[in-house]
Amino acid sequence: MSRLLLIDDDAEFRHTLASALRDLGHTVVEAGRAADADAELARASVDLCVLDGLLPDATGLEWLARRRGADDKLRVAFVSAYWRDAASRSRLQHELWVDMIFVKPIDPLYLAHELDSTLASPSPSPVLRDHLPELRSRYAANLPGRIDAAEAAVDRAHALFGKAASAAVGSAVADAVHLAHRLRGTAGSYGFPAVSLAFGRLESLLRGLPVDAEPPSELWDAATTALKDARAAGPVPRPMGIDAARALGAHRGRVLLLDDDPDFLRLVAAIAARSAIEVIPATSEKDAIAICATLPVDGAIVDVNVEGRGTYPVVRKLRALPGRERLPVAFVSADNSVATRAAAAHAGAVRFLDKPVEPDLLVELANELVSLARRNHSRVLIVDDDPDYVQLASTLLGDAGIESISAGSVDAALNELDVRRPDLVLCDLYLPMGDDDVRAVGGLDLCRTMRLSPRYDDIPVVLVTARPDVASRLEAFRAGADDYVVKPVIPEELLARVRVRLDRAHLIRRAAEIDPTTGLMVRRAFARQLASALSEARRHGRPLSVALIDLDHFKGVNDTQGHLAGDRVLEGIGALMRRSFRVYDIVGRWGGEELVVAFPGEARQVAAVVTERLLAETRELAFEGDKGTFSVTFTAGVASSDEAPTLEALMTITDRRLYLGKRQGRARVVRDG
Repeated sequence: MSRLLLIDDDAEFRHTLASALRDLGHTVVEAGRAADADAELARASVDLCVLDGLLPDATGLEWLARRRGADDKLRVAFVSAYWRDAASRSRLQHELWVDMIFVKPIDPLYLAHELDSTLASPSPSPVLRDHLPELRSRYAANLPGRIDAAEAAVDRAHALFGKAASAAVGSAVADAVHLAHRLRGTAGSYGFPAVSLAFGRLESLLRGLPVDAEPPSELWDAATTALKDARAAGPVPRPMGIDAARALGAHRGRVLLLDDDPDFLRLVAAIAARSAIEVIPATSEKDAIAICATLPVDGAIVDVNVEGRGTYPVVRKLRALPGRERLPVAFVSADNSVATRAAAAHAGAVRFLDKPVEPDLLVELANELVSLARRNHSRVLIVDDDPDYVQLASTLLGDAGIESISAGSVDAALNELDVRRPDLVLCDLYLPMGDDDVRAVGGLDLCRTMRLSPRYDDIPVVLVTARPDVASRLEAFRAGADDYVVKPVIPEELLARVRVRLDRAHLIRRAAEIDPTTGLMVRRAFARQLASALSEARRHGRPLSVALIDLDHFKGVNDTQGHLAGDRVLEGIGALMRRSFRVYDIVGRWGGEELVVAFPGEARQVAAVVTERLLAETRELAFEGDKGTFSVTFTAGVASSDEAPTLEALMTITDRRLYLGKRQGRARVVRDG
């Protein structure tokens, strides 16, 4: 487990927290002074420091600033009853790289479990140390123009009072409020708290302003002062190089290449140098497994033979690694025989390319693997009309492996919900309804609309706003929001809240769609995905094949070996099927001992060969029962979309061929008849 250093002069609090952390399996050392903490760190490194804000011989900020000069990778949880103001939090977040901030008084047992969860997660995302300074620099360069725009909006609203209709005045005030609200939230998130506070004052002055009477001159004076304070607090723009800007905008994919041909490796290296994909070469099975076990890899390109041996077992080993079960894999080979191609498909290949490979095809293949991998990642819809905040949030999510899409209004968000089906919605409370309608309750309207629709009511919604008041929070939860985050956001907090909601939504969906015994999709979920894949295949004129599989003599297994043995058979074959097919093949439990797999893009001849290989591997599985070790077989029927006009007709043909195989003696795959 991890080693922690607790730095706090409150001995009772420190000892209680240390005891709770030790109960969770961690090693804990304690220090009551900054000097004692330095001595402990000189003796041995730690995985996390828990730092109090006020020590007898230094403040927590002073000690951490000094330590950062020597160690910028030290993970720190800051715990204090002081430094709650926006400026201090910004310094902790953006300059001192604190991982978590807790406010005393706090329950030590609660804190211990929060720290345990943090230690179980990876170190802070590189985006917080590398990307965020670049994002901040870009925002700093644009901030003076944003302040100019807000000032112009205030001047326009001021000029219209007493000279224009109430509707025109109201629209001008709404524009000014909207810009002030945007800068209030985003400036603080980028590390400019004084700017955020100034625009918070401006928003409070203008929000709810009566439009049928001229406000007192003191209000406009206060607004002018707020704008001056924002401008005075604004940073001096620091230009960012073109290369840095390009690198910031591109989130590169990473593909493993397993091949022992040096000429091919040199070709791929040259291609990778001019593409947005990072290619990591491996010349042996050992290297490939080590790379996949330690690096986030989006896909793998594998030669059929490496070091004189077939690589299909290697791919199985890669997919057996934690989190790699659905790793997209493509094979390349100078042998393009039907047997080799069928073996590659059975090993889970999404593509098979003949050597020599054209460079453009290889680039296209690498991009396809990355695209497939990210299709399986969680997808978050960011609903916010502030492009600066969208850039910040999408970069944070992307670096954490979470795909993001964005919409600037309620109307656009509803369209994205229909088209892209996100796993979570991250929505600003203050949002335009459409092109010509700006209202402060736009985010609430989107939330209420989602909760009224059976299509969206299970999608979690996290509302983000610069309004921290209790009334706004209550209104958000009454509208159906799952969580509420106040701008300026702390990146680690935002990621933590998003991950928690995504994980919970995933568990709920999994409970509804995944069969607990086999780990495969239940019939209803499978049929829904198959119907979608069948529609896409017909639209693009591509084949699609289905294999319906029935375990032979399964009732006899339950009667002679016991029902637990029957469950073990289903678990074992389910695990085999989960790692045997391509990332976009659809695998499910049709019912009872019937299993099913759909092969988009494959004719039934290839699907039948792949299913026959699955049968051969199933024969080799050994199961334990009441009367000893035993094995099983299955019978399958295979049909393709060109034989049937509908999903029902397609499944009827597979069922007919399945029972034809039963009559012929079982343990076979039938593709005709």
